[in-house]
Amino acid sequence: MTMTTNSFTRSLTVTLLLLLFSITANPTEIRSQQTRTVYICTGKYSKAYHARRECKGLNNCKARIKAVKISEVGKRKPCKICVS
Repeated sequence: MTMTTNSFTRSLTVTLLLLLFSITANPTEIRSQQTRTVYICTGKYSKAYHARRECKGLNNCKARIKAVKISEVGKRKPCKICVS
């Protein structure tokens, strides 16, 4: 039983440390993420944003490909090809 308690305590400690580090993220880093440029297809059915203008996911775009700030993508999801 002591082994399980120690394991649980260790897991809880690691989880709390990770949470603490994520809460105290560098504000400059957060701001730079919000102003990062990404690419979207302006087509009616487009649902993703892309990290690279040359992404294969943009090949089928029949409308305009537009560079926008990531904070402007709205409900679009990250591209499964180029956004990691």
